[in-house]
Amino acid sequence: MGDDNIWITTHGIGAIKDSEQSLTISMEDGSASARSPGGPKPTTAWFHFPIPSPPSDFLNLKAVKVDFNSTGANLGTVVVYAGSKTIFQRGGLSGQHVQLPFDETAVYDGLGICVSVLVTFLSSESSIKFQSVGIQAWRSDTVN
Repeated sequence: MGDDNIWITTHGIGAIKDSEQSLTISMEDGSASARSPGGPKPTTAWFHFPIPSPPSDFLNLKAVKVDFNSTGANLGTVVVYAGSKTIFQRGGLSGQHVQLPFDETAVYDGLGICVSVLVTFLSSESSIKFQSVGIQAWRSDTVN
């Protein structure tokens, strides 16, 4: 029957900056890089990643991951949306690879999935490079 778990991912180049941010995103080799918009104080910026829809038999969503590298920038909060509904949110994060299980399994309802991440740039020299963002799903006819 095959694996009952899959990752539905998008490359870092899927990054969309919040419309109110003045920073620019550079695309290169499947990843997206952003530098601090400048200034001596820490600055925050939201990045949004649309995730492809899961196959029809993998509708149970159970985890999110963000692969990135940063210099002087912290990934602070991850929010997962299904349509306009928040299905997961976690703050206070650190590291260069974040994989977080959902508090409760969410069921994909066909309205689209978006992962939003809040980044804090600690100085004018800070930068972040996103490699990939994904959602883990499992086969709907199995119990996990």
